[in-house]
Amino acid sequence: MIKQHTYQIWLLPDRVSEKKFLRIISNLSHKYHSPRFKPHITLIKGIKNKTDLLKKVRLLSGLSGSFKIKLKRTECRNDFFMPLYLKAEKNTKLVKFFN
Repeated sequence: MIKQHTYQIWLLPDRVSEKKFLRIISNLSHKYHSPRFKPHITLIKGIKNKTDLLKKVRLLSGLSGSFKIKLKRTECRNDFFMPLYLKAEKNTKLVKFFN
């Protein structure tokens, strides 16, 4: 079986938020013997080729300035990469990109 590689586009938090989330992730990964990872918000997943990836990155590069993401609640799914995550509110700048 040939494994298909895909690309994702992430938003990374500012340094202060990153430190806070890293502490939480480290504590939980130690407690539950799970991998540590860099805090991020997955904007797009499952991009199958570099051409599509570059198109999405070019569209996103049109967003100017910083913006805040409000986190609403904790959720979980029975996925290998996302068993526990924080749900974010829709952001008007990002909604324009996805429509």
